[in-house]
Amino acid sequence: MPGTWFALDYDPVLVSYVHFLLAYRCIVSITQNTESI
Repeated sequence: MPGTWFALDYDPVLVSYVHFLLAYRCIVSITQNTESI
């Protein structure tokens, strides 16, 4: 979706927020996998 990507490129705060959410989800997944072992 070009409109969405343009908005993300136009708003660095939103980009940082999205990256933070992705990183947070990765950390949570790794933590849960470690606990399950």
